[in-house]
Amino acid sequence: MKKIISVLILVFILLLTGCSVSKTGAQTKAIEEALNQLVENHEVFCYFKCEDIKGQIKKQEKTQKEKEKAVYTIVAEVPDLSEVPFEQLESDFSSSDIYSGTTFGFEKEYKEITNKGLKEIVLKDENIKWKEEKIRFHLTKGKKGWVATVEKKDGEMLADAARREIWSASDRYMKMDKEYHKVYVESEVRSQLEEVFSEMQYRISTDIEEITQKDDDVFHIKLTYYNPEEVYKGILDNFYDEYAKEGRNGYKFITEKEFTSYNQENFEKYFKEWRKEKQANKKDEDRESAELTVILDKELKIEITEGMEELQKAVLDKKKSMVGQTLAKINEEFVIHEQERPATSVLSGANTGVSILVKSSPDVSDKHIDFQNEGGASVLKAFIRSGEELTIYIPAGNYRMIQGWGDHWYGNDISYGPEGNYKTSSQILNVVGGNSYTLTLYGVSDGNMPTKGIEYPY
Repeated sequence: MKKIISVLILVFILLLTGCSVSKTGAQTKAIEEALNQLVENHEVFCYFKCEDIKGQIKKQEKTQKEKEKAVYTIVAEVPDLSEVPFEQLESDFSSSDIYSGTTFGFEKEYKEITNKGLKEIVLKDENIKWKEEKIRFHLTKGKKGWVATVEKKDGEMLADAARREIWSASDRYMKMDKEYHKVYVESEVRSQLEEVFSEMQYRISTDIEEITQKDDDVFHIKLTYYNPEEVYKGILDNFYDEYAKEGRNGYKFITEKEFTSYNQENFEKYFKEWRKEKQANKKDEDRESAELTVILDKELKIEITEGMEELQKAVLDKKKSMVGQTLAKINEEFVIHEQERPATSVLSGANTGVSILVKSSPDVSDKHIDFQNEGGASVLKAFIRSGEELTIYIPAGNYRMIQGWGDHWYGNDISYGPEGNYKTSSQILNVVGGNSYTLTLYGVSDGNMPTKGIEYPY
């Protein structure tokens, strides 16, 4: 609607013959000009009364002590629409004719219409009250005569008083309007649906089919939504496939946090494609339904008293169950699980040949040791707990010994995984038949068998 700019001022001045050149008359004229300037500078509807400025000045003249300066408090009147009934608007306007999908759109159109009617009531000045406002003017006498300026806060208040009063009355009408209540309740309910449908695309696809006002403050709402099992199945399948591509190579359990992050990044695109396919197959009407009871209080605050708990269970509990099942499947199939550490023992290899007593100092961690021949093949693997010893047997030959330790044990094949620590002997171990050896694992840097760190997998 085209913006209407109204600039109006009603000033009643009682001038006596022969007073136009008097000091009082000159000061009256200066205040009139200041008021006119105030109206001209105001871009929206501006309307007030200021009667008998000269008479008001006369009553305050004795308080003025300076000849070329003066300060006057002038009483103006602004419209008071607090008791104007809606029926006084001469219009066949009905809020049921307003069609808007949002509360903002309804409010905008409603107020544009009612504001126009209220302006007409003010201009006609029929059956409305007026309230007084005191405005302070500062006057100074210059070469061209008296000049008046209004105090800034008083001027702003006076210029905007009619507009504020109209908007206040319009807002009061709207907040009592039953059609507005329906629009408002729908908007507030949609906002609270975020607790159930966390994904925006899922939430906005939810349709409020019907709003019935049972009493002045009680509303019955029927809504429909896509089956959560259908909605989340696809995104969870995609989430599963991401791990299936990599195979069984993860070491940390996948939690709901990982799915939430994936869902936030991918749900919008997924849901659009999913819904498009559903519409193409003419299955878009396959929906679940729910019914809510809402109470709207006098302060326009809503409370959903029935139906919300059941809706949360239908959607959130189903989603939680589906997410939990998918995470369990991923962790079972693609995550390498931490295992209980074995006792000090040989884990693999023939364990025959030359005797080697392996001792572990109490100040070192549980060690996984791997004897590899010159070709890099593992001949024997063993686990030595801290402070314990084990006799192993390997064929005569040249070897390097790899030690592994860490916080998480994943089994003989994987050892301590990529987060473990690994070292290899810097020198070749020459194992000669007929001899026996003792190998002590110390937590020192100056032992007689130098080692160096290596990366995993070794």
